Amino acid sequence: MIGFERETEMLMEKLVTGPRQLDVISIFGMPGLGKTTLAKRLYDCESISNRFDIGLWCCSSQSYDKRSLLFELLNHNCKLDTITKEKSDDELAEKLYKHLKGKRYLIVVDDVWSYEAWDDIRRPFPDDDKGSRIILTTRLESIATYAMIDSSPHFLRLFTEEESWMLMKEKVFKEDNYCPQELEEIGKQIVTKCGGLPLAIILIAGFLAKNDKEVDYWEEVAESLKSRMKDCMDIVESSYQHLPIHLQKCFLYFASFLEDQKVPVKKLIRLWIAENFVEASSTSKSLEMVAMDYLMDLISSNLVMVAKINSLGELKVIHIHDLIHEFSLVKAKNENFLLRINRVGEFCSSRRSWLRRIGILTISRLSNLEVLNLEGNAFRGRQWDVKDGEFPNLKVLKLKDLRISEWTASDDSYPSLQKVLVQWCWNLEEIPESFGSKCTMQMIEVRSCRYSVVNAALKIKETQIEEMGNSEFKVIICK
Repeated sequence: MIGFERETEMLMEKLVTGPRQLDVISIFGMPGLGKTTLAKRLYDCESISNRFDIGLWCCSSQSYDKRSLLFELLNHNCKLDTITKEKSDDELAEKLYKHLKGKRYLIVVDDVWSYEAWDDIRRPFPDDDKGSRIILTTRLESIATYAMIDSSPHFLRLFTEEESWMLMKEKVFKEDNYCPQELEEIGKQIVTKCGGLPLAIILIAGFLAKNDKEVDYWEEVAESLKSRMKDCMDIVESSYQHLPIHLQKCFLYFASFLEDQKVPVKKLIRLWIAENFVEASSTSKSLEMVAMDYLMDLISSNLVMVAKINSLGELKVIHIHDLIHEFSLVKAKNENFLLRINRVGEFCSSRRSWLRRIGILTISRLSNLEVLNLEGNAFRGRQWDVKDGEFPNLKVLKLKDLRISEWTASDDSYPSLQKVLVQWCWNLEEIPESFGSKCTMQMIEVRSCRYSVVNAALKIKETQIEEMGNSEFKVIICK
């Protein structure tokens, strides 16, 4: 890791020396500086870890969930059985406290955004005068100061020009780390425009490494970055615009995942293929192999990061930086590609018409929306009335554990619908009979619903076969 050598030495000293009581080492600064990377360097250092009995890591993030964090911390060293998973938050916190009691521990709490989150996370950590340490990373100086016990918070600076250039060379020229003389001047100009932000340098290096290493191209890149960037989003935008169209779609799909979520590679590839993002190869390559090539291109562009590789060197888990995830959310929404909705009620005040209004105001505008999954609190109303032309390209609709009781749809709604899955919707009376006359329909699956829903699905099947001539239409009933 280039840069922060002096900071690393200073923070290492704070971890292994100083007071016997519990201390918090806070690292704060703007996104993209490398706070998490520095924390990981400290956490993984053998000379540090050998001095502690236990090492734990958890990530708070903006969408803070106390219970998930407790599970994450407990899962490091304790096997979580069914009984443990059913415990209350207070019982889980007590279990963690007892596990740490009397031991010297090192815990990293990454990406803290609020006082409440820190208070909740901090509470189960005992102070037994064993020299235990907590490394906290945050963008907010106020949080770093609030968490302080003995050590002053450490502000992570921007890279120097020299460090920036060293990082650029390492990422662009890989093993030999040698930059041709004719590229050095323009290369340093590009680095200067990155303003010492490591993430910006890494992103730009990603597409410089993949393209011709010629002066004209590098000058074009330097010009496109402008003399001053408003913020790092401009850097991400530059990387995004350099992607071919098929990779742009694959990249924007990351907006469907949570911030800081680790994504299994197999799962991601299956989703890309299901969304028809992966184009059949002219060679004998399977769709899975082509999708893996796409992913490797995104990784080499430094938009996607490797999270886990198995003992055979195979890529298993990936993730993206939270700043890049934020960009993907905004970009996906602006391009009507995908919109993440945590609660339908965020968009309208009347519960009675939540879903109808959100269909008109938001979801129905997503011309590329092909899969919609409504689960739990995503919809709290009792009635859903879908109008003509809504969800024009929706192919797969899944309703799970909703309180909906009445669902109606016109003949011209869901014009592209193929598959409907209804699971654990105990209040639902029936599936819209208009689905029986849709020539696009292929399948309905019903799991743990009323008999009236099952009967409605079977009636739709009868109509599909007898009136539409769709002999391949299927209804799957699961208990």
